Amino acid sequence: MKPTILIIDDENLVRENLKTVFVMEGYEVVLAENGEKGISKFSDSEPDVVLLDVRLPDIDGKEVLEKIRKIDNNAIILIITGAPGFEDTVEFIKSGAYDYLPKPFDVGELKFHIEKALESARLRKRVEDIERQEIEKYGFDKIIGQSKAIKEVCSLASKVAVSSTTPVLITGESGTGKELLARAIHLSSPRRDKPFVIVNCTTLSEDLLESDLFGHEKGAFTGAIRKKIGKFEIAQTGTIFLDEIGDLYPKLQMKLLRVLQEREIERVGGTFPIKVDIRVISATNKDLTAMTKNNGFREDLYYRLNVVNIKLPSLKERGDDILLLSRRFVTEFSKEFKKEVKLSNEAEKVLMVYQWKGNIRELRNVIERTVLLSNKDIIMPEDFPEDIIYADSKSAAEQSNKKKPLIDIRDMVPLNNLEEMYIAAVLDKVGGNKSEAARILGITRQRITRKTTKK
Repeated sequence: MKPTILIIDDENLVRENLKTVFVMEGYEVVLAENGEKGISKFSDSEPDVVLLDVRLPDIDGKEVLEKIRKIDNNAIILIITGAPGFEDTVEFIKSGAYDYLPKPFDVGELKFHIEKALESARLRKRVEDIERQEIEKYGFDKIIGQSKAIKEVCSLASKVAVSSTTPVLITGESGTGKELLARAIHLSSPRRDKPFVIVNCTTLSEDLLESDLFGHEKGAFTGAIRKKIGKFEIAQTGTIFLDEIGDLYPKLQMKLLRVLQEREIERVGGTFPIKVDIRVISATNKDLTAMTKNNGFREDLYYRLNVVNIKLPSLKERGDDILLLSRRFVTEFSKEFKKEVKLSNEAEKVLMVYQWKGNIRELRNVIERTVLLSNKDIIMPEDFPEDIIYADSKSAAEQSNKKKPLIDIRDMVPLNNLEEMYIAAVLDKVGGNKSEAARILGITRQRITRKTTKK
C-alpha cells in the first residue's frame, strides 16, 4: 500500500510541482488549497504525512494544525513556510508539528524529511501494535474469572493502576498469577508505554543479584571488565516487578529501601547517585508481617513496599473460575497443537474436586499435558494424570477413615476375648510366626502362646 501525503498550500504551482515529484516517487498525493479543505481531506484520506503551509487564505496554519491534531493526535505534520521567525517555529513545534522546512526548499531535502517522518510513523505504529498486543494479552480483561474474590482483586488493582508511583505488594500462594496481575497494573497505568522489567529475587547469589539490580562500574570487582547498566536503570520511567521479594538478601533490602526513599541508586563501585523514576511492584508467597517480627525482613522496607496490598485468592477459593480457566486453557492449547478438543462434563467434575495446591500454574500444566496427549475430541477423566483422577476417591477415603472406628464392633465381647481375637488376626497375617507377631504387638512370645493355647 502506497504512503499518502496531504499537501495543504494556497499556491497552485507549489501544490502541483510537489504532487508531480511525490507521485513519481510512488506516493499517493492529496491536495488542498486552503485550511478548511485541508481539514476535511485529512479526515477523508487519513494521510501518513501532512505538508502544511502556515500562511493560508482562510484559517491560520496553527489553527489547522491544532484541528488536525484533534482528529488524530499522532498525525505527522511537516510545516512548510516562507522564513518564519524563531518564536513562530517554537510555537508550531509545541503545538505538535513534527518538523518545519522554510521556503524555498530543496526537493531532495524535502524528500529526506518526508522519509524521516514516515520512518518515525512506522516505528510509532510498531510500538503501538506491540503495546496493543501486550494489553490484549495481559490486560485486566485477560484475568479470567467471575468469582467475587477475583473481581475484588481486579477492582482494587485497576484503582491502583491510575497512580504511576504508588508501590504495590501482591501476596498469595505460588501459581496464583502474581506476575500477570503486576503486568496488568503496569499496562493500565500512565507508564504503559515504558519498560516493564521483571527481577526474580531467588535466582542469583547476593553479589550477582546486586549487580543485576543496581549495575556496576568497570573494575568494580574481579571480572567487571566493562560498565553494566542494572535493572533499575533499564526500568527508567517504567515499572520494575520484584518477584519473591521475601527472599531478598538483607544487604539488598537496605539498598532497596534507599531506592524507595530517595528515588536514586548507586552502581556497585560507583561514587555518585543516579536518579531513577520508576514504579516498584513486588510480590511474595511468604508472610512478610511474621518475618518482620523475627527479623527475617526489614520492617521499614515492608511498610514502604506495602502501601497497597493486593492478596490473590487460591484457585480453590475461586469456585467455578476453575471451569472458566480450564475451558480457556483447552481452547488455547487446542489452537497451539492444532486440535479440536473439549472437556466432557465428567472431566469438569473431576477438575472441580481436585485441590489445586499449585493453583493456576498447576491447572494450566495439567490441561496442556492432557490436550497434547489426547487422541480424542472429548477429554474424559481417564485422560488426566492419576493423582487428578483419583483425587475424589482419595479424599472420600481420607474422610471415611477419619470417621471410621479402629475396630468394627458388631458383637459386644469381654476385653480378654477381644485381645485373643486380635492376636489371632495378627498371627494369621504373619503366617503363624509367633516371634514376628510378638514383635509387632510389643508383647512376649510366651504371652502369645498362653493366649492361643486352647483351654
